[in-house]
Amino acid sequence: MPESINGAHVIGLAFRRYNVALGRGFPRRPQRRYGWRSGSNAACQIHERNPTMIREVSVQRLLDALAGPSATPGGGSTAAIMGAMGAALVSMVCILTLGKKGYVEVEDQMKEVLNQAQAVRKRLTSMIEDDVRAYGRVMGAYALPRGTDAERAIRSEAIQEALTEATLAPLACARACGEV
Repeated sequence: MPESINGAHVIGLAFRRYNVALGRGFPRRPQRRYGWRSGSNAACQIHERNPTMIREVSVQRLLDALAGPSATPGGGSTAAIMGAMGAALVSMVCILTLGKKGYVEVEDQMKEVLNQAQAVRKRLTSMIEDDVRAYGRVMGAYALPRGTDAERAIRSEAIQEALTEATLAPLACARACGEV
């Protein structure tokens, strides 16, 4: 991150972009979310701003983000990553087995297992982002105004919908992990 941009600027931009994406316009006032900080927690900021970045960071930065003050990436994203790693290991075993003289009779099965493992790995990798987005919607619902009875009702309904969706993302991940 350039020195001229501090964590507060990143937070403000991310929150505005999040609200605009949800069709809620710009927030009335800047809000600090998820305990973001600049410096050593910069890895966390990347994931909140752009969930697709999780796939592109080093293992060390991912571990720093998991250990940091941000709620995402969290357990669902981590489960998806671990499932994708398991599928990658299955792919490795298949690739190492293909073409070996002692395994000619199972080569067709190995090719099928390889194709399935690669497909599941791809699905699990996209589930990393699904989990982050689902949790972001939960936090967005909690941030809705609650000054009037009507606002509280809308907020309550939005929270329940977001929480339901937030449980579906890790459930889908668990099912996909079971396929590995």
